[in-house]
Amino acid sequence: MQGNPPYGYMLNANDRLILGHPDEIKIIRRIFREYLKSGSLRSITAGLNADGGVLPPGGSSWCRSTVRNILTRRLYVGDFVWNVDPHGKYCQVRGGQVQRVNGDIGIPISDADEIFIRGNNDPIIKRDKFDAVQQRISQRRVNRHQRTRDSRATDRYASTGLLWCGECGRAMHGKTEGGRATYVCAGASEGGHRNPVRQDRLMAEMFGAIHTHLADPERLERFKQAVRRRENQCDNITLKSTISRVENRIAAINQKLEKATPADAGR
Repeated sequence: MQGNPPYGYMLNANDRLILGHPDEIKIIRRIFREYLKSGSLRSITAGLNADGGVLPPGGSSWCRSTVRNILTRRLYVGDFVWNVDPHGKYCQVRGGQVQRVNGDIGIPISDADEIFIRGNNDPIIKRDKFDAVQQRISQRRVNRHQRTRDSRATDRYASTGLLWCGECGRAMHGKTEGGRATYVCAGASEGGHRNPVRQDRLMAEMFGAIHTHLADPERLERFKQAVRRRENQCDNITLKSTISRVENRIAAINQKLEKATPADAGR
């Protein structure tokens, strides 16, 4: 074996991998143990850096990518895996032959070109624990993608869950029609009425109503009078501060509403 041995291992006189420094082995086992408990690369990294002591491979502080690489490396269950990455910089193996690669663009490889040796070296992590970690990593990836899709859908249809059909009372669902975000009655999927409402027009009406309500001088004055009626029950200094904060907040909301446009609302 050429180069530095992997983290947690060392080379014997025959250049074979054997278990390395006990402190490094403890760190590897700690990383797997804590990931199964928390599933958080961030918390594991923060804990390792806070504790100090054993440094990560080739670095002065721990980072999430280093922890992730340890969690996904089959070496720690004793398996040797090579030629899985199809983007070798200089060479790769295809059909049992070593081939040169131009630049850093590799050629996709098949499973037959991968080299896998089970039980090649002494394991640090038990196989069932390693498999459990891989399953959790995969599930978290799926959950993250789902949250991203849900977030984008919510951003696209900002009024989802807030609109109901005025004709039948069923929920209005967001969909894209003609490149525009639109809400239609849920009954449309069953062949019923659609009652479509474009989001840009809906948001324009909503912004207009909110602006009118907050900027109405009579409503604002009634609110101020209601606050002032409590003067005898509150400390004058605190009351004046409260009134000032409320007025500043209303002014800030009015400025935001004036800047908002129907085009912005439909995006």
